Amino acid sequence: MLSELINILQEQKSLLFQISYQPKIIEWQKIIYMLSWFHPLAKAKVHVSFISTPKNIRRLSKISPDLQPFMHLDSIPFPALASGFLPEGAEATVNIPFEKMDI
Repeated sequence: MLSELINILQEQKSLLFQISYQPKIIEWQKIIYMLSWFHPLAKAKVHVSFISTPKNIRRLSKISPDLQPFMHLDSIPFPALASGFLPEGAEATVNIPFEKMDI
């Protein structure tokens, strides 16, 4: 599926010189899985933005210099929630102690 998307974007880009494609990827699963989408797209010279909370952006591994021009990290502040709803500073389930999870 990802290779098909890359092929379509490359074909379209070669036909339409002035149009810029930049997929926006919003985190919906573990960060490590998200990175597997980024690298093939960036290697194909497709600009990709990753939108997440500041802590999740800081957790990402360093981007190799050859891919930096194509990978954009956009952070959106995580809003404060009602007291006791989430631990202070939690922005992802990884920040919630296991004993506090209602599983």
